[in-house]
Amino acid sequence: MNVYMRFNPRVHSQKRAVSVCIVVCCVQKVMEELEASKFQHGEMKLAFYAQSPGEWRRLAQWVTDNDLVSDNVRWIIEIPRL
Repeated sequence: MNVYMRFNPRVHSQKRAVSVCIVVCCVQKVMEELEASKFQHGEMKLAFYAQSPGEWRRLAQWVTDNDLVSDNVRWIIEIPRL
């Protein structure tokens, strides 16, 4: 099985949902620790392959729905060249 098929959300949507939940929990835990220590800040980097304007809205909705916003964290969105 090639890499694309292993990580294709249409093929393995249940595995993808579990992975997303794990990522959200880990990021929230890191954010809590950064907020507890007053003078520490972090940067989160996300590679994002947006193919339509609607995907940017979905990303923003995902961030707000999962409360992944903090004054101590700066998000870096990487837009890969294809």
